[in-house]
Amino acid sequence: MIQFKDRRGHEFTPTAQSIVKKREGAFVIALHNNKVLLTYQKHAIDVPELPGGGIDEGENALEAAQREFEEETGIAFPSDLTADTDFDIHANFYADDVKEFWIYDQTYFLYTKGLAPLYFDGRKPAPEQGFKEWISIDKIDALGMHAIHKDILKKVIPS
Repeated sequence: MIQFKDRRGHEFTPTAQSIVKKREGAFVIALHNNKVLLTYQKHAIDVPELPGGGIDEGENALEAAQREFEEETGIAFPSDLTADTDFDIHANFYADDVKEFWIYDQTYFLYTKGLAPLYFDGRKPAPEQGFKEWISIDKIDALGMHAIHKDILKKVIPS
């Protein structure tokens, strides 16, 4: 049986009655001065995550990542930014807030240049009833952040 992980890293197995669906998503990894921009959403305010989400019909992954970044952070995505790299992963994700199992193909866009105008200190409110914050990368291990996103950051950020 296929195992799915929720945002906290707990494993779940779907039953015959479970909703299982394919989903595509795109996310922004914004790194500036050894800090990464994270959001805290109302459905899991204790679990910081990378800005991003589902790809809407008619969008490509980059368009979705930039739209989701703006929606979740309230920060306009600069049109002149170019990703250092992008990469795809596959994740079996249990979305505990909606009780769905997602066979989730995700694209991540890493940005490390031109982010100074987006930087701020401390926590600031974010549009989706949460907040946003730049977190030092040396604190990532101690954070109870989104398990998939934490694994991605560990692979992307040099030790």
